[in-house]
Amino acid sequence: MLDNLGRGLRAEQDAELSGRDANPEPFAHALLQDRPSLARALVGAVIDEPAGSLTRLLPVAVRELLLSDADAGWEAIETLLDCDDLELTRLTAAGLHRFRGGRAVIDARERAILERLLAYEDDVVRLQALQVVRQISEYDRPMATELLLTVSFDQSPAVAEHVFYAFGEHGYLPYEDLGDTDRERILAEIASLPTIDEYAVQAFLADLSATYSDEVLQLLKHRSAAEVRPRISGYRALPDRWHKELRFRGSPRFGELLWDAITWVAENLDGTGGLEPGAVFAAVAVTYDDAVLVVLGRALGAGTANYIRAVGEVLEYAHRTFVWDHSDFVTQALDAADEHRDQCSRAMRRGIYAAVRKDGFGGPIGAPARHHLEQRDRSRAVAAALTEGSAGREFYEALARSAESEILGELGHDRLFLESRDW
Repeated sequence: MLDNLGRGLRAEQDAELSGRDANPEPFAHALLQDRPSLARALVGAVIDEPAGSLTRLLPVAVRELLLSDADAGWEAIETLLDCDDLELTRLTAAGLHRFRGGRAVIDARERAILERLLAYEDDVVRLQALQVVRQISEYDRPMATELLLTVSFDQSPAVAEHVFYAFGEHGYLPYEDLGDTDRERILAEIASLPTIDEYAVQAFLADLSATYSDEVLQLLKHRSAAEVRPRISGYRALPDRWHKELRFRGSPRFGELLWDAITWVAENLDGTGGLEPGAVFAAVAVTYDDAVLVVLGRALGAGTANYIRAVGEVLEYAHRTFVWDHSDFVTQALDAADEHRDQCSRAMRRGIYAAVRKDGFGGPIGAPARHHLEQRDRSRAVAAALTEGSAGREFYEALARSAESEILGELGHDRLFLESRDW
């Protein structure tokens, strides 16, 4: 019967090559349920010939063998894993996932196999095993928690995301259940991820930052340190946008944390390997309100070139309307930068101008972009209220001229487009 099944599978594989869909699993599921002894024979045939046509049915066979003869099933799984064949291991993990389903009873042998799969280097295998752990959490949360905390997601964002979906209000592991050792290990592994763009990772850090602010801030600084980048391929220290804002503001020490962050920026302006230290401060601040301006004012008052350059660095991450909403602070920052001449002046103007230029919004053909109109008109209004010849007035007038130039360029481009089209 297995020979006939194998021939049928080869015929279906030929059909797939010709463009016709073929899915043998429903038939195999019904057949193995009707004749459970075939499940053991099929698993044995796959062990003997891993590259054979029956291999694709291994997940079905593993599930049915475990249901019909658990002792034989766990023994067969151990043999399959001992083959040290990646494809067999992936298919075996898929079979265990199907077997687990809604079953409440957890065999000690199943736990041992799961621990083995969770420690496997391949992401696909670990993700399958994590799905089993989530199923177990519905019946035995302590065991699921113990299994989850054995998983290493070092340099694997996909595995990290599935691990962190276990935390929080929608998961099965409350943050407060994490011991100090587990929390430190998890943060150390986050530090080694190529990116932390995944929503679940950011949600974990957001919740943790309200209580363990210093540890999360240290993580951000570590990821942005110069020596990290060369060790990890495709590395990006911090997200371009946070899906979940960090909650440092929930700490009574928010002002101290901001000062810690701006000091770190001042100390890491050079030699950061092309990374952006200002992003660390921006992640802590979230928005540049009065509380943040107090700390930035303190940095300006420190009177050192590095602190003034640091202010310019972090202003790049302010909202684009910051330059007009907080013009008093901007003029103060420009004056402080000019006292230290070229390097500080360039850094301050570069940061402020970068903030103005981001998140723009266009306009219809034949009309200038609205953000350029806003830049021109609001800059003119601020400049008009400043002293003639002051650094602040010159800066805002330059902003207005830049916007006017952009507007004229857009109108000229649109006019040529409208005059030359043939429709």
